[in-house]
This record gives sequence, C-alpha cells and structure tokens, in this order.
Amino acid sequence: MEISGLPSSIQLQILRHLSASKPPQKPVPLHPASDAGHTPSSEATLTACQALSTCGFAVVDDFLAPETADKMLSNLCKEWRSSGKLRPAKTGAGVLGKTDLRVRSDTVAAVDLAEIDSLLDRQDLKYGVDAVNGSNDGRADHSNRSDGASSRSVRDQLMSLVHGVNRAFSLPENQELRSNGLAQLGFYSDGAMYVKHKDASPLIPGRLITAIMYFTENWEENQGGQLRLYSNDGSYTDIAPRFNRLLLFKSHLDHEVLPTFCDRFALTIWMYSENADTAAKIRLHSQLPQNNEHHWKALAVAKSEKAWSITISVASYRDPDTHATINSLLQNAKYPQRLKIRILYQDNPEEDSQIHAEPLIMNGASVVSKTVPSHSATGPYSARRTIAKGISVQPGSEEAYYLQIDSHMRFVQGWDASIIGLLKSAETVCSKSIISFYPPGFGDDNLNPNGSFFKPPGPYGPVLMYSKGVDADGMPRVAGKLVFPPPPVKTWHDGVSETETLIRQPFVAAGLLFARISVIQDMYGISGEFKTTAQLSENLEGLFFGEESLCSARLWTRGWEIWAPRDPEVAIGFHRWNRAYRHTFWENSGVQNVNDGGNEGRDVGKYKSQHLVKKVLELDGSSEVRALDAEWGLGTRNGIGRIRPLADWKELCGMS
Repeated sequence: MEISGLPSSIQLQILRHLSASKPPQKPVPLHPASDAGHTPSSEATLTACQALSTCGFAVVDDFLAPETADKMLSNLCKEWRSSGKLRPAKTGAGVLGKTDLRVRSDTVAAVDLAEIDSLLDRQDLKYGVDAVNGSNDGRADHSNRSDGASSRSVRDQLMSLVHGVNRAFSLPENQELRSNGLAQLGFYSDGAMYVKHKDASPLIPGRLITAIMYFTENWEENQGGQLRLYSNDGSYTDIAPRFNRLLLFKSHLDHEVLPTFCDRFALTIWMYSENADTAAKIRLHSQLPQNNEHHWKALAVAKSEKAWSITISVASYRDPDTHATINSLLQNAKYPQRLKIRILYQDNPEEDSQIHAEPLIMNGASVVSKTVPSHSATGPYSARRTIAKGISVQPGSEEAYYLQIDSHMRFVQGWDASIIGLLKSAETVCSKSIISFYPPGFGDDNLNPNGSFFKPPGPYGPVLMYSKGVDADGMPRVAGKLVFPPPPVKTWHDGVSETETLIRQPFVAAGLLFARISVIQDMYGISGEFKTTAQLSENLEGLFFGEESLCSARLWTRGWEIWAPRDPEVAIGFHRWNRAYRHTFWENSGVQNVNDGGNEGRDVGKYKSQHLVKKVLELDGSSEVRALDAEWGLGTRNGIGRIRPLADWKELCGMS
C-alpha cells in the first residue's frame, strides 16, 4: 500500500519518526507582518479581513496596482511556466508527498517572497512587460506610470495583509499569525483540477489562513477553474479566478478546484500559528452564510478603494449657475477624486461668453465638457441622452455609479458617501434600485453676496412624487409634495416593502437621479447592442413635460425600483427652482405648448415627440402600440420593458 494512501494520523507518525532520525534542522523563519515596513492596509482589504473573521472567506478585487498585476502575470507566471520551473504538484507533506493526477493535476513552484519584487523588475525576460520591442503582451499600457514610488511592493502588501488578518481576529502579539516567507505559484490548464480537500491537516497543523491571488486573463465562466468552497453543512460558494482577485479563507474549510480549460495562474500564501488559542479563535464561526449570493454581494466582495467612481451628467442651457453647481459638488464631496463630471454646455456664442467665468475647483476630479450653440438645443431630455451616449458602460461595472443633476443646485457636505449609502440600503430590497426625488429648494436669500451658500432650514422630506394628470397637450405632468411627518412604512399591493430609511416612489426626478451606471442603458436605450434607426435618432426633440413619465415607465417595466429618503433631516442637495434668472430652451420654439403639427421648425419636432410618448405610454386611448416597433423598438432597450407590465406602473402612479 502507498504511504500517501494511509490515514493522515499514521502518515504523521511516520513523518515524525523520519524527522527524529535526521539531525536537527534550522527552522524556517516565520516573518511577522511588522517586518515588512508595514503601511496601513487599504480600506477594502481591512473590510475583507473583517468578513473573513465572521464569515470564513472574503474577496478583494483589484488587489494589486494594475501595473504590478501585469508584471506578476508576465514576469513571474508566464516566465516561470515558459522556463520549465513549474513541476507536477504532489499530495502529502515532505517525504510522504506523491504525484497523483486523480487527486490534483496542476503544476507548481515555490516562490521566495524576499525575491518576488526583484523578479518583477527584471528586463531580460521573454514574457516581461518591457520585452519584445516594448510590447506588454497585449495588456493595458502602463509605460507612463511610475513603477517604484506609486506601487507598494508585492511582499510588503502581502505582509500588510497578514497584519490586517491579525487585526480582524484581535490577536495579541504573542499569538499573531505569520507567513513563512514562501508562496506557491500554481498553474491549471487543459482540464486540470484538484479534488475536495483541506489546506490544514494533522500533517500541517499550524496552517490557519489561505490567501490566493489570481492572474487569469479574460476569464469566462464556461472556462471553469472556480474554487468551490464548502461550508460545514455541505453547501458551497464558487469563487471565479478573475485577474488580480484576492481570495481569503480559513484553511480548515473543504474546497476544490473545478476542471479548468484556460490558463489559470494563482499565487498562494498561508498564514501559520502554533498557538492553540489562535487556532481555536480562527476556526470559530466557520459556517458560510446560507444565502451565499447575498453574502457574496454584501459581505465577501470588497472592491479596491479606487474601484468605484461616480459619473455625473450635467446638461446646462445658458445657465450662469452651472459652475457654482459643479464647484458645490466638488467642494462637498468626501471623495472628489472619484468624480467624473460630464457637462454639455448649450450657450449663445455672442451673448454667453462670460457666464461661466467662475473657475472650477477640480479637487482631483475629471471634467469633460462639450459646447453646442444654444439655437441647436432641443430640450433637456435630448441633452441628457447626448451626454449618456458618450459614457462607457462596461460589463460588470458594479462599482460604477451614475448621477444625473440639473445645472442649478447646491450640495451638502459628504453628499457622495450619503447617496451611496442610501442606494446600498435600497439594494437590500431590490438589486436594481434608484435614488431619485425632487430636492428641497433654495433661492437668492440662501446666497451670500460673495456667492457662498447657506442651507435652508428643514424638514427636507420626504418628498413624494405623484401624477397631476395631463396638460393641454395631453402630456403627463408630475409633481412633488413634502409629507411631514413621514408616512408610516408600508407594503405595497405588489408585495414591495418599504424600509425605515426609504420610501417608494413611482417616478424618477430627471434633475436628481442616482443609480448603478447600467441605468442609462434602460433609461435612454443606448446599450450599443443594436444600431437601429430608432436608436440613432431617438432624441425626442423639445421634450420636457413627459420626460420623467417616459423614463419612469421604461425603468419600472425593466425591473427598477425608485426610492427617496424617509428621514426629514436627510438632504443630498438643493435645487434652484426659480427660472427667472436664466434662459430656457423654450426660447428656441417660441411657445411652451403645441396642440397641433401645423407649425414649422422646432414645434414640429416637439409635437412628434409628444405624440410618440403618448403612444408608448398608451395615453391616447389606444393600446395598439405594436405598430411603433419599427420606429421605437418596443421590447428592446429603446422602449417599454417586459419584466413588469406597463398597466401595473400606471396603476401604481395613479395614471390609469
């Protein structure tokens, strides 16, 4: 019988006997986290360590700086594979180790953490990012970045990770986890796998925490290679081996690597302690949450602190308050460097040369603007959609947000953190949630002579939006009313329950709307999936009244829920409702209401837009909207969705 086939307790006795017959060896040094020149771990890593301590596993995406992750793939993973340094992996420890392809079929190599950073900086490598005429092997070009000062060394970052785990478990200095200074580089491909096993065993009693960094390029789900992590009750969670992802889990948990059909590279370190109290504390609470999907979204995945951003849409029509609005955004944001502001100026070239004289206070934000002549402006809906068409919506952009505002607003201190908190609270009820409401107003008496702003007194909400019926053109009108004290929490007839902090809305407010960035696809029909005539031309000239009803119907029928803060003391920003100080786009058409299509110019476009909106919302007494498919694209992102029926939304908002 093979020794590796014996029970681990007997293997342990054999290993101890063999070890006792050898001369004493110098023990492998266990490096404390503090010897790494420790700098504080990122907010995301510390959050992940806390999740590890309570839930048994955690994930951090974008763990390393992008240029460092690229070098890890090129200068270490690919280089070592090409040079033949990877060898078939063994099961068992020490002299008891044996290659058994039925158990695991990956190839591995030991990496000395003391040397890892010097390996990444070599220039004479076949797969190095600077090799082959400056090619970086098809990955993003980081040649303009500083590789030394801007990125912490990999070893330091891993040692800081150990420090973060020690903090999360509140381990005293004499009980701290240590790294043994080594990592294992592993490679899976061509169906390679590793059956269900534990990293900790009687053969390796001090191994308590496993940390894996993945370097799999362009991973897709059908390529396999997920790590399946089991709970004590047999339930499991599959973790995808995405590029630059860190996975932490308790080493005594069962796990396996599913058959892999791509080039899957992973670098693993383990954290050790021989202290019995430490081992007991680590192994406590090892039951993974029953609702693994919720845990995955709410607890285990911690994005890099640079991973989220807010793209802000500002459509400005001859508005001298635009720069004051943007400066209020920038000066009051907790994280201004994470803001991407997109401005569409619609100004009169002869008359408006000085209305934006106030300089923008950038505070690290990015600002991109475009200017068009005001005489070509066709309304706020058209302007907002023009901005949205220039915004890149990448698949999986779960940490990219979209904020749509008017160009005459002021914002409270820390508005960005507050509105993200509101959205994440809403997402516990519905993953497709929007924070949107009419903000409280301000006037000239809230502006000091030097231009500074002081906040009006509360209460600020909740502001409930409702249907006012239709106007002379037959277009739906939306209004808002402040309800104080707030109404009691309710469960709606369709089963959606409000919360103590949020109240449900049937409409979005076009001038203050916040959601995940994917919302623009459903709101404006610009997914890029189809290039139909409707998609290219659907800017709805002259649309103002009806904009919010149309967008709300689209979003609601596509499964989005709309919320406003319930707390009367919560304010995100304030709106300058009085239009007397500025021009409006209506000056281009001459009249606000158009009752027929007999006029020329802008009024004709406005009439057509209104007619189309009424058709889509079934406000003209007809439900025969299928005839508009060719013009509007119903059932695609250009029209009403099919997740929930339009009639239910109309009943919800009192428009039926």
